[in-house]
Amino acid sequence: MRKIKYQNWIYEILTETDSPQENCLSGKADSELEQKVQQALAKLSEKEKIFIEEFYYQGRSYKEISQLLKINLKQAEYLHRRATLKLKNLLADFVERRFRIKADKITPGKSGTSHKSTAVCVICRNPKQKEIEKVIGSKKEQETWRIILKKLKQKFNLEVKAPQTLIGHMKHRS
Repeated sequence: MRKIKYQNWIYEILTETDSPQENCLSGKADSELEQKVQQALAKLSEKEKIFIEEFYYQGRSYKEISQLLKINLKQAEYLHRRATLKLKNLLADFVERRFRIKADKITPGKSGTSHKSTAVCVICRNPKQKEIEKVIGSKKEQETWRIILKKLKQKFNLEVKAPQTLIGHMKHRS
C-alpha cells in the first residue's frame, strides 16, 4: 500500500477522478468521491472552506488568501494545516476503503507522530464544542481564567492546562 503524502493528498484524490480508465473508477465512483469530499468540506469552518477552495481549486497563493481572509501569513499557514488535517481525518476511512491507500488518522498527542503543529484543537474536536464555547464566552472581565478552566473540568471533564488554549481557540474559530 502506498502512503498519502501529507501536503498533496487532496490534489491526488481530486485528480484521480480526472482519468477514470487510469484509476479504474466508474462514473458512480466519481460521484461517490465527489460526494464524500463535499461532505468533508461541509464540516470545515467557513475560513477553512474558503482557504481550501481558494488554494486547491482556484490556485491562489497564501498571500492572496491571507489578504482575502484578512489574516496574516502565519495564520494562513496554520489555517491550511488545520483544514488539511481535518479533511484527511474525515476522509481517511473512505480513502482506505475506496483507493486502498494507507491514510492514518492523525490524533493530537499520538506518540511517534511528527505532526505536532497540525494537532486539532482539544475544543474543536470535542463533540460539545458549542457548549464549551458558551462557557468560555461567559468569562467576565474581572474573572480569572482559573474559574473557566474549573467549569470546563466539572461540566465537560475537559482538562485544559493553560488559558492560552482557550484564548487561541476563540481567536481562531470561524
